[in-house]
Amino acid sequence: MCRLETTASLPFVMRLAPGQRPQRGDRPIVPIRQAAIRLLRVHGLRGADALQLGAALAVAEDQPASLQVVTLDDRLAQTAEREGFRIVNPDRG
Repeated sequence: MCRLETTASLPFVMRLAPGQRPQRGDRPIVPIRQAAIRLLRVHGLRGADALQLGAALAVAEDQPASLQVVTLDDRLAQTAEREGFRIVNPDRG
């Protein structure tokens, strides 16, 4: 499995939907991308994990304690917990 390092992940996040305009009913990606960039810089996540957690922050309307994150990935779980999410790990009960 290929892992993107933080420096490689940042350009990946920045290239998401370049010039694409939101369609009716779509939520703008800008806040998700901004959160993902912050998560990359602060926590050193992989690009896809930063996007996933950035989207979760957007859905939680910046109140992460209102959502649970279900993950088997220890790095993602640690970061999500630091960001204020409640963590559910099916392997640990």
